[in-house]
Amino acid sequence: MFQIEGFDFVFIHCGRNEGRIASMDWIDEDGYLIQTIASEDQCPTRILVKLWDIGNHGFDGLFDITGVAVAQFSPNGKYLAVGRQSESVVELWNLEDGKITHQFSHPPGSLSSLHFSPTNDYLTAAFEEGDGKCLRRLDTQQMVSLNIRGNYFKTPPAVIHSSHTNRVFAPQDHTVEVWEVLTTGSNMILETERLTNSLISSFCSSRDGRRLLIGSGGTEYVEPGGSGEQSTCHSR
Repeated sequence: MFQIEGFDFVFIHCGRNEGRIASMDWIDEDGYLIQTIASEDQCPTRILVKLWDIGNHGFDGLFDITGVAVAQFSPNGKYLAVGRQSESVVELWNLEDGKITHQFSHPPGSLSSLHFSPTNDYLTAAFEEGDGKCLRRLDTQQMVSLNIRGNYFKTPPAVIHSSHTNRVFAPQDHTVEVWEVLTTGSNMILETERLTNSLISSFCSSRDGRRLLIGSGGTEYVEPGGSGEQSTCHSR
């Protein structure tokens, strides 16, 4: 065991009992470490990605990326997606060597978040203004623009691509919308029923996109005379 500090982490698998951990530190314009990127007093301008060797239990390398607006590790530990502050471009950095492997443009607008699909084949970009989203398929470099309302800072949409389906699961306050996505456009095919008065706090789709697990809890709208909070899970 050894201590690693950073804002986010991902495991880079290299073999049995071998691999590295990548951690990410956000730095503001004055060069100070940012404890949370949600703070209004600190504006991130660059990130430090540190690599830690599992076998030797120690520091293994570092690369510095400047002019960063948003960044996100891929679930499989291979890539870091980086959105630029002054450019309408997203870069994919290889975590093995710290080099850019892919670069592609997105529609004009300030990025608010980047999220990989659970299967690592799609990257979703959301923007600060409006309901616009763009969906990039990483193997074919195809991009689809979506107009889905909702704020995905805490609960990002899930994207499932397989031989059976090509769908986006978009969380709203009390329901989850299911969108069928094609290169020619997209349309909503289903909206789950409202199961409780609590806000949706998390959800997870199966890898084939046929089942959806929804968790609700935390902030709850209570009718006069009611009390308490609850957390529930529903499988659809």
